[in-house]
Amino acid sequence: MSREIRVGDRIRDNDPRMPNRTLQVVRFSGGKAVCLDWSGRRFFIALPRIYTDGKARKSGFSLIEVQP
Repeated sequence: MSREIRVGDRIRDNDPRMPNRTLQVVRFSGGKAVCLDWSGRRFFIALPRIYTDGKARKSGFSLIEVQP
């Protein structure tokens, strides 16, 4: 089930070399999501690289679904 990415969402890096790397979306700018890591560093992630369908991948980023 895909959904739109919103400010405040958390995404996880799918690269197996980067275990447990999570970023928080803080805003959008020019087709990219501006994200912060736990230390406050800013990253620009292209929106097509963020997957929201829940499928397992080895590249890009996946949306972390928060359980109610």
